[in-house]
Amino acid sequence: MRCGGCGRRPAGSRGRPSVAPFGIEVTLVEPSAAATVLPEVVDGEQPPLRVLFGAAPTHLVKQVCAERLRTWANRERVSVAADGE
Repeated sequence: MRCGGCGRRPAGSRGRPSVAPFGIEVTLVEPSAAATVLPEVVDGEQPPLRVLFGAAPTHLVKQVCAERLRTWANRERVSVAADGE
């Protein structure tokens, strides 16, 4: 099983830390644990279009989104000026 270039995951290696191509250490999700929660995601009244599995990606996405929001806020004047008003 490959994880974005992290390399091969040996059988039975639960939560083995690995280094992704960007130098970020991640802990790979245990497939059986993800499979356990998957029905909760897809069987919900409003299933999400996207879902994260594991603490590492959840934390990373929060950081990335916060940085993007800061960047957009810093450029808000230029963005609004594009309306031409």
